[in-house]
Amino acid sequence: MNALLATTPSAALRTPLQRTGSTVYATMLATLKRKTAYLINVVRAPLLPAVLFVTMYVAYDAAGRTTAGGVDVAGFLLVGIIGLLSWEASVWASGHSLEDERWEGTIASLFLTPASRAGVIAGYGLAGIVLALPSAFVVGLLALATNAQFQVASPGAVALGLLALLFASLATGFALASLFLLTRRANLMANLIQHPAAFLCGFFVPRDDLPSWLQPLSAMLPVSHALDAFRLAMLTGADVATVLKPAGAALAAALAYAVVGTLGLRRIEYAAKRSGQLDLF
Repeated sequence: MNALLATTPSAALRTPLQRTGSTVYATMLATLKRKTAYLINVVRAPLLPAVLFVTMYVAYDAAGRTTAGGVDVAGFLLVGIIGLLSWEASVWASGHSLEDERWEGTIASLFLTPASRAGVIAGYGLAGIVLALPSAFVVGLLALATNAQFQVASPGAVALGLLALLFASLATGFALASLFLLTRRANLMANLIQHPAAFLCGFFVPRDDLPSWLQPLSAMLPVSHALDAFRLAMLTGADVATVLKPAGAALAAALAYAVVGTLGLRRIEYAAKRSGQLDLF
């Protein structure tokens, strides 16, 4: 249904890039409108991230640790929560986009329109990130209240870290969207991977502290590298050259996930055309 907003007659005269942009924008606005229809959803959203921050801060304090990964605990956890919010946008926004279309009964219409499926998924993902901003703000206030220490020497490095986090989130969601739909068990799969990934990405525990046999799994997640880049820029005063390596790794992994997502979408279209039922899933 969201994609149909971008397929008016005038849209047919636009370039493919313009049509994709229109699809992303229309989908994002429609998703934001739907998700904020009830004020209670907006109010309660920051509660879980805030509780997680306080819980982990108390746990570190009880253990007598004032640093994590060589940086201040409060700052470490703040960046970790921002990474967690981007991961949730990957899983429950863009990753769940096609499943939402299936649930609403509009997936057949989506595949029949000329609207970009990638644009629809990206629109869901961007809406999820926008919806996460109040949570990031609340956790930021908690971090300041607990004397979080920041060392920012290069705004460009911070921007690069955020950009890597954004692309990592959208690419991961793009890959998950088709995989979730193909399994026909989107909620089960989302819940299955959510907590292990939070551990592997280093949201609350430094990735360097993970057992050696988990390091390769951690390195396979784009958000892991993006979070490393963002932490370096925010907490250690790293410059663009230093942040470029983990940010580059994040973007490379994100590209691989985008390829997986593309192949998954093609598989869905192939299966639907072969069966003659666009609403197969």
